[in-house]
Amino acid sequence: MHDRKPLIGIIDSGVDWSLLSSVYRGRGFQLDKDSNVYRSADFLDQFNHGTQTAIAILSHLPQAQLCVAKVFSEGLATSALQVTSALEWMIEQDVKLVNMSIGLISDRPSIRNVCKEASARGIVLVASSPAHGEAVYPASYSSVTSVTGDARCAEQQCSYLQSSQAEFGACVRSNTRGIAGASIAAAHFTGLIAKTAVAANTDYRAALAQLRQSADIRGSDKTPWLGPDAQKIKHS
Repeated sequence: MHDRKPLIGIIDSGVDWSLLSSVYRGRGFQLDKDSNVYRSADFLDQFNHGTQTAIAILSHLPQAQLCVAKVFSEGLATSALQVTSALEWMIEQDVKLVNMSIGLISDRPSIRNVCKEASARGIVLVASSPAHGEAVYPASYSSVTSVTGDARCAEQQCSYLQSSQAEFGACVRSNTRGIAGASIAAAHFTGLIAKTAVAANTDYRAALAQLRQSADIRGSDKTPWLGPDAQKIKHS
């Protein structure tokens, strides 16, 4: 756990002004004209996606502090380079729990490798996966915990699915009138990991193992959530 308050990373579209008191550190990861990634101080959300995922996480553990990596700046589109750089930064910040409510439609070696490195360093990575359709990344990597929306789950619940789409399911609804589906489910599950770790005075990996044993629902739903799923982001 973080020395002061629980620290949670979010790789998304940033967060808005209303959540600044919960931000430990934030950076923007953008591409220059030569398609090289550069870091900026701009991590403010223009699209409400990252803000809603942060709100869902904080609903489980309001005292948590957030490390925010903004990888969406031109609509909900990003690149493998930006996501890779953002996760490398999370490693630098010694963040041990990272939420990625995003889904690339192609396997990219750079992201696969940095996820593997992060996991080897004891970092728990959580990513959203659609309830149906083709695999998305990074959720499909073995080093990442995949979460999809499960309409059976209330906000404080999770399901242990072990399905081809995701290992876990979680609540699909946000606390506000915002996004819904796998993106929010991954955020809720990230919050549940953090809350479980604090309650048990343990680390995030042990908390994840505990949720595997104590999931409120076990097994896949025959009628899964059919609403909006993980955002499939454009990439280069």
